[in-house]
Amino acid sequence: MKQGRARTAAALESAAISLVLEHGYDNVTVDMIADAAGVSQRTFFNYFATKEAALLGSAVPRVDRDAARAFVASTGPLLAEAVHLVSFDEAALADHERLFVDRVRAIASNPALLTRQMEKFTLLESELQEIVGERLATQFGESDAAEAALITSVLTAVIRHQGQCFASAYAEGDEPPSSDELAALITRVVPRLA
Repeated sequence: MKQGRARTAAALESAAISLVLEHGYDNVTVDMIADAAGVSQRTFFNYFATKEAALLGSAVPRVDRDAARAFVASTGPLLAEAVHLVSFDEAALADHERLFVDRVRAIASNPALLTRQMEKFTLLESELQEIVGERLATQFGESDAAEAALITSVLTAVIRHQGQCFASAYAEGDEPPSSDELAALITRVVPRLA
């Protein structure tokens, strides 16, 4: 039953994305999305509250709780370790790579959608800033809010870069970089910034 729900959700997301790419966001209706996915409008609303929700989907990078606990307790290279805080559902991305790439294109085509996607990332950023603040307090005995905010801003830029790498890799049929590869890149680049 769970696989059936996942397939229906993916079909609705795929239909929403395809229609927006073809007709533009303002010209797509919930009825069009439901028809394209082969379900009723009622079924659509069992999965998504709006066409925007179907287009944005529910796959957002999220904080890995186990990684967060390890990160707060660690004294290693802060930014390089911080990239492990956020997890992407890589299996889902691999299963729906075209959907991922098309979603990025569809969202980028509409300023309102881009704003909504950024709002979702703002919630993630707040959570990350709190974790970075805890790490600073644990490692250095104090947590400076400005320092935690700056580290978090750099970290979210790295996360955006990682998302772009995923999209680019899937579009070209390549393997996306792993979190370990990203951490190694950070370890090389950060000393050049100081």
